[in-house]
Order: sequence, then C-alpha cells, then structure tokens
Amino acid sequence: MIRDIFDNIMNFNDKTFFFKENYDQFFDNDDETVFINEANHDVASIYTSILINCKSLEAFQREVLLNLFKSFDFIRKEIDPYKLKDFQYCLTEDRELCLYRNTEKGITNLIIDEENLVSYSFISKTDASKDELQFFDFSTEICFEKLALMFFSH
Repeated sequence: MIRDIFDNIMNFNDKTFFFKENYDQFFDNDDETVFINEANHDVASIYTSILINCKSLEAFQREVLLNLFKSFDFIRKEIDPYKLKDFQYCLTEDRELCLYRNTEKGITNLIIDEENLVSYSFISKTDASKDELQFFDFSTEICFEKLALMFFSH
C-alpha cells in the first residue's frame, strides 16, 4: 500500500523528488513502516504538500527548497534522524515561502523570497538576547546543511 502511494507521488514530478532511489530499498519487503520516526514522515509529507499547494513558487524558491530537503535527508541519514522536528509552511501574500517551527523555546523561521534571498530568524519566547536574524544571498554559496541544522536547533 505505501509503495503504491509513493509511486503515485513520484509520478507527480520525478525530478524534484531527489530521494526516490534512496527509499526504494525500504519497499523491497512487506513492512509498512518506511520512516524511522514520525518527524521524518512529516518532513516528506510537508515537502510534497509544498510542491502541490504552492504552484506559484519561482524557480529560485523551488531550488532552495530542494536543497533544504536534500540537507534534511542528509541529517536524517548521516547525523541523527531525531534532529528532524515537525514544522509547518505558508506562502505569504508577497509570495514568500515561510517554513516555521513554534516550540516552547521560540519561533524559528526560514523565509525564501522570490528575489534570491533566504532569511533565518529565531524569536525567543523567554530571552530576547537569544533572538537571531540572518540573511543569505543566493549569489553567494549557501551551506544548506548549516541552514537546516539551524532551523532544527531550537
């Protein structure tokens, strides 16, 4: 059953689903459990949801999103799958894609605008001195693994 759902998703846009071949090995048996933890399942679901629901994303936004999800997959495989946490997304009226996490420590945002700029922010709920704001210009190289780890760090 999961294999059928996955194959249907892969048919949606094979080029953007970079991890298809990485997950094929999990479908070789009859086990219905594909992901190590629920957060990993949520990440894949959110990625699929973003691509389906935000059809107006610019090429730059799709490229950044793809690189972020490659980094999420790298974290899952090489560092620690439990670093991946649940998050949500929205597309603002200004067509900025916002990935965000709201935890007991604060609110973490990654904002991908359509003008080649990515911003990261953390707004602490308890200590304003821990607030962070960083901008990443796509004209320079962005370390997506670092950005992904920052996103899941709080």
